[in-house]
Amino acid sequence: PKRQNTVGAEPVNATHEIAAINPMMNRYSIKVRVSEKQPIKEISTARWEGKVINCKLSDASGDIMLKGFNAEAEELDSKLQNGCTYLISGARVAPVRDSRFNSTNHNYELAWSQYTKVTGPFLNSKVNINYKFVPIGGIRDLGEGTNVDVCGWVKDTGNMIEFTSKSNKDLKKREVELTDNSTGGWNTITLTLWGNMAQEFNAHNKVIALKGAKIGEWQGVRNLSLGFTGSYEVEPDVPGIQDLVEWAGSQAATQMPTQNMQRGANEEFTTIQDLKDELLAHKGEKKCSLYAWITRIKPENILYLAHMPRDGNRCQKKVLDTNGRLECVKCGKKNIPEEDTALRFTLKMNIADCTESAWCSAFDAGEKVLQCSPQRLNEIRQQGEEELQSFLLSRTLKAYVIRVNAKIETYNDAPQLRLVVNDIEDPGWDKGEPMQQDGSEAKESMWKTLTRHMRDEVRRIESDLQVDHTMIVNTTWNQWIDNL
Repeated sequence: PKRQNTVGAEPVNATHEIAAINPMMNRYSIKVRVSEKQPIKEISTARWEGKVINCKLSDASGDIMLKGFNAEAEELDSKLQNGCTYLISGARVAPVRDSRFNSTNHNYELAWSQYTKVTGPFLNSKVNINYKFVPIGGIRDLGEGTNVDVCGWVKDTGNMIEFTSKSNKDLKKREVELTDNSTGGWNTITLTLWGNMAQEFNAHNKVIALKGAKIGEWQGVRNLSLGFTGSYEVEPDVPGIQDLVEWAGSQAATQMPTQNMQRGANEEFTTIQDLKDELLAHKGEKKCSLYAWITRIKPENILYLAHMPRDGNRCQKKVLDTNGRLECVKCGKKNIPEEDTALRFTLKMNIADCTESAWCSAFDAGEKVLQCSPQRLNEIRQQGEEELQSFLLSRTLKAYVIRVNAKIETYNDAPQLRLVVNDIEDPGWDKGEPMQQDGSEAKESMWKTLTRHMRDEVRRIESDLQVDHTMIVNTTWNQWIDNL
């Protein structure tokens, strides 16, 4: 009798693990988790034009790449979701064509076909997958754009933000702060969640395992992103997680609640010297706030021409004028139209507090420092060096709350503190407490937050020295400060 064609028939259960997949198989089914589904890309070259999508599948034995092309890319994209578990069969097995675009270390990859069948997602039957965790302290040694597995304690959780991109896309994002103890101290990195992950995230104060998180860099400090690619699990039963859960539990017991990364009682202030000492001891990177004075602003190289594509892609790297043609030093694009460029600040400032001084860089925050636009500063610069020096001098010797990204770099074989300004704010000592139009109290003023920090610092010092300022100076602050 004629043999019945069972290719693509829906399997009852998985027949193989990912590691066993090879082209000699007539039939197979794998139970997998979608650990990294990338967006559909449109490619146009001299040899081929069309759509392609890459999707990394994982189980306990390893990873394999599933690809889709043109109409099959659309079908794959509609049927598989990041982080979900499925039973998959019927995809074509072939050798890896280009290992530059396949990080699974598998000898073969899958291609979506007319016979591909998908069952799921399975909500109560998750696949245990292997993680190759990179400690947070080790991320600084990896290249930008690398995909990594990371586990960390969700110490801070920001609010979800909805916005429209320059390319007119509606986006959702949420920033969380991940921490581990991989170098004997605290290592912290910001993770940005996108899309549904940002909207549905509810793992505050938990340990999470990231699969395929993408390393980025903003203003000299590394970060991670998840949502467009990658997935995460909350406290999975895999090696390394339980130790971090126990450590996080001991730390959480001594920390104040930090459910929202907003200004208030949890604003993390430090001094320049304490920041330097902490980073020298534990390496890594840190976000914090300093109350410091701007003592000098260098006039050299204070502006640069940046690549600002109108399609919404963020580049912002320097554009060079080569024989009358504009070329980006980062993406290599040539013949850039002037409409795709803009002047941008690159300030070098010296700041000082009661403990130490340090040089720092400011980009977008330069507008708040100088209280003018890059175009206006360029006009002042064209009036002559004396006019520029006078203008910059007028913006110094003022105290601000300066939010920075900080890390230690090696320069001439010596450690050096690198600070990049994220934001800068006048404390507003003379402005009082703002009110909303309906008469209710608005967001807390910075001077009030700063006063609370100074009060708590005095109390900490008194506790360490076992003294009381009321006995030493025969006075005390009023009840209002005690109740801050």
